[in-house]
Amino acid sequence: MIYKDSVYFSIATHINFKKEYELTFDIIKIISCFFQTQTDIPLMFNYIDNKGVKINKITEKNKEKLYQKLKDGNIFQFMIAEYMTSKEYYDISENQRI
Repeated sequence: MIYKDSVYFSIATHINFKKEYELTFDIIKIISCFFQTQTDIPLMFNYIDNKGVKINKITEKNKEKLYQKLKDGNIFQFMIAEYMTSKEYYDISENQRI
């Protein structure tokens, strides 16, 4: 079964992150908590802010940075993905599960 270990979903929204940063962050916490408690897949945040593309492993420190960027309205695109090294990320592994 090709999708046995795969998860994919997408949310498109016109939410103004600066106005709804608390709701947005709560949704991100719920999604990341689900994966961290229900799977063994390590996660990372990928986002585009006012300085460019950021790829961060999910840690408490990085969650706080993300929260502040959402609050300041500096996030333009956001994604949760399976954690991988920069080399793996740019090689676009066919083994990604998320």
